[in-house]
Amino acid sequence: MKKLLYLFLFFFFVCCSEAPKEQQIVMEYLKYNPDNIRRYKPLEWGKLDTVYSSVVEDDPLYMHYVTEAVEVQIQIKKLEEALIDIGTNLFYAQQLQKGIDYGQRLAEEYRNKMDSIDRNYIPHVPGYTIRHKYRAKKNTDNVVVYDEVFVLDSTLTKVVEVKKL
Repeated sequence: MKKLLYLFLFFFFVCCSEAPKEQQIVMEYLKYNPDNIRRYKPLEWGKLDTVYSSVVEDDPLYMHYVTEAVEVQIQIKKLEEALIDIGTNLFYAQQLQKGIDYGQRLAEEYRNKMDSIDRNYIPHVPGYTIRHKYRAKKNTDNVVVYDEVFVLDSTLTKVVEVKKL
């Protein structure tokens, strides 16, 4: 029974001694960082926080429709200005009006698509953040305490950005 208890304790300490994945990613980033960190000593780790996209403007399809709608509005304005400047040519005025009507229908279609995306928008997870306080030397001979927030990608594979606090 004692052997089984020792074996259990051995496996427990071996399995629990490894740092969580997000901490390993940050330590790896600091190890190969271009700032040349020396004498790294971790002091404190924050908890892993999820970053949610909160605005529909993060959706590339929505932004495509916004761009297209703006371009259509610009073309409608140009056609309206040409209609004012046309003078007495009735045939050309009718063609311009058809173009304006088509542009307005197209703009309305884009607005409907944007509204649909906006109504059905579900925030997604573009990444995670973790706060880390550590002591190290960077490009100087002074040991400095750094308090930074590391932004990780959504698959927890790399550091995307570092924010100084």
